Amino acid sequence: MSRGVTGPTSALTEFLREKGITARGNISRFSRRSETGTEQNTFALSEDGQGFTSFAGADVDDASAAAAGGEAGPSNAVAGPSTTRLDRRDGKRISATQDAGDRGQADKLAALAKVKALAKARTAAAAKKRKSFKESEDDDDDEEDGYQEELSLTKAASARAVKRQAMGSGSGPNAAMIKVNPPASMVKPNGALAYCGSCRKRFSVTQYTSYIAKGPICHKCGTKVDAANTSEGSAAANNGAAKKRAASRRKLIQQQSRKVVPTLQGLCIRLISNSIEDVEDLGGMGAGSVDRISKSISKNRSLNTSTLKLFLSPAIKSLRLYDCSKLDSDSLRTIPDFCPQLEDINLQLCGQLDNEAIDAWSDKLNRSLHRLELYGPYLVRVESWLHFFAMVASNLESFKIRESPRFNLECVEAMAKYCPNITELGLAQIGPLDGKSLQHVACYDQLTYLDISDPGVSAPGMPPKSLQNEDIISLLRSVGKNLEYLDISGNQDLTDPVIVDGVKVHCSRLKALKLGKLGQLTSAGLCELFRKWGNAHGGLTMLDVQRVLLLDDVALQAIVAHSGAQLQQLNLNSDNLLTEQGLARWISADACPGLRTLDVSFVRCVNDSFVLGLMHVESVSQIWVFGCNKISDFIKSNHRVQIVGKEKDI
Repeated sequence: MSRGVTGPTSALTEFLREKGITARGNISRFSRRSETGTEQNTFALSEDGQGFTSFAGADVDDASAAAAGGEAGPSNAVAGPSTTRLDRRDGKRISATQDAGDRGQADKLAALAKVKALAKARTAAAAKKRKSFKESEDDDDDEEDGYQEELSLTKAASARAVKRQAMGSGSGPNAAMIKVNPPASMVKPNGALAYCGSCRKRFSVTQYTSYIAKGPICHKCGTKVDAANTSEGSAAANNGAAKKRAASRRKLIQQQSRKVVPTLQGLCIRLISNSIEDVEDLGGMGAGSVDRISKSISKNRSLNTSTLKLFLSPAIKSLRLYDCSKLDSDSLRTIPDFCPQLEDINLQLCGQLDNEAIDAWSDKLNRSLHRLELYGPYLVRVESWLHFFAMVASNLESFKIRESPRFNLECVEAMAKYCPNITELGLAQIGPLDGKSLQHVACYDQLTYLDISDPGVSAPGMPPKSLQNEDIISLLRSVGKNLEYLDISGNQDLTDPVIVDGVKVHCSRLKALKLGKLGQLTSAGLCELFRKWGNAHGGLTMLDVQRVLLLDDVALQAIVAHSGAQLQQLNLNSDNLLTEQGLARWISADACPGLRTLDVSFVRCVNDSFVLGLMHVESVSQIWVFGCNKISDFIKSNHRVQIVGKEKDI
């Protein structure tokens, strides 16, 4: 073996080496005893594990062991040359022979005793450490219990802090987001531009703007502040408010879902409308669904001679087609062949309807037809109208036409002669209509619907000619007592007497009144009508005063005082004398609780404040705002209110 290379050593061997002691001395394990008779010294732990015991070599006396700090047992010497016996029962030395002259051997035994004392000291220190560690564990348990208790208290305190913050207490990180009563220096006028005190975005101040310590806040941040800062009060009150908010939120989600998520019926109608050319039959569908499909394909201009057959059936009694511009005369003439029981015909944009089609209707539907409404029958001549009235005769109950330039005085006379049972009459945009024609209309004293708007508009090459006050007052004197709908719009020569001496005196059952484009009506005349009008229904449900340019806040006040409780549709288009204060006061939830549709297009004072206030009216569903340039970008339609005509949305 090469010298200087050693194998692994134990921890005990390493410890003895540090103390200058080798377990076997410098004598090889395999060398024989020296000739002087000295014995090898070997060491081993005693069986009690408390120290080292010498079991080979010279004897160690008690004195030397005591001097080294060791503990010597009783000497049980046994004769024998240079031998040492170890008592197997207690592991203590029994006896040994010692060569008194060997000083080196005594030094080794003294060192051995010292090692034994060090081992005892280490063992005692280890025992003491184990005892102290156990006590420290008990202390740690107590400290852990105290820590858990402190942690639970901290969590409870944090939960209370969060609750106080949610309830809008005056301390904490949300303290700056609590609404305040602003000082006069902070308040900005309605319509002024300001920067939000929370998000720093620019917005327009309205009467509904809230304020915090940093200034006014926009409507979005105001909604968040309202949700975060609940009113102070009892826990029951707060819980009740939370439940109400949760219920309103659920209701809002349901409404949005109904609006966003289409119904199965709607999806089917959309699918059929988009694939109308491939549909062979609409049999089995209800009348309402068929009518919705008719409207849908009319928007796409898909109603033609081939798709018309889908809406014709021998069993139907009502036919409504909303865009007949692609239907030729032959298609229209065959309608009675497929629908012999028709009682109601309503055709819009029927420009290709001619004499042959009307004559076919007159001959085949003369016993069943009760109602006829046509928009744009330009090609029907006088002789066909005369034949129609003679054939249909007393069965006709409703007759409404618009844009028929050939319908003249002779046609009105034939209608009055052969059709005495008409209760709904519409002669709109009829060029030849004049005072003489109205004299024949006066025979219908049972009329509930009358439309004589925009006369003379369709007369080719001729300027529009208005009806006069005396003609309409005379007509209302005869037919006004049962009227529920009256439209005299577009007669530009009419003035205040037509409403004061005609409408107010003779029309006590009106529900809908259209006075649009009567530019000579004054605010005083409107006040006279609505302040002293004894309406049997208590008020109007629909009023159209668009482009009545002299209508102001005073007239609006009179209108709302008379009909505000029943009013559902109101048209104020281009009435530019109205002010912001007048609109805000008289078009509100208190003044018009049932208002559904409002047209304030080109009323220049309309701004964010008015629109937001109107959107808070639960009944409002549609607001028309064409030409209103004071409305900010953030004013948008929601799930309940549709805003039509906002400049950015056009």
